[in-house]
Amino acid sequence: MNNGYNNDWDQFRNNNNKPSLYQIWMIQGEATTSHFLYKILKTNFHYSNSTTINMIREISDTGYTMCGTYTKDIAETKVHEVMKKASSDKQFIKLIIQKGVEHVVRKS
Repeated sequence: MNNGYNNDWDQFRNNNNKPSLYQIWMIQGEATTSHFLYKILKTNFHYSNSTTINMIREISDTGYTMCGTYTKDIAETKVHEVMKKASSDKQFIKLIIQKGVEHVVRKS
């Protein structure tokens, strides 16, 4: 007896596209402290000390850095959490979510 389960599973397995990925870009404000950036990169994005320091240098040099690549829900949650901390710490920071990118692994 064919209840359609196997056909549904095969269709799901064959058509199951990977979710879209989104990059989070951090843009430093003029008054954003390095201490705040360090705290955000360590606690919200879970980078090592050396990677965090390199990312802070990148922000200082260019004004921005890529914080990570995530699914939409995770990216939006991370941005919300960072903006909430920025507001409570009276820091200006801008985060941009960019859609449609391939997975990128940051090397330490």
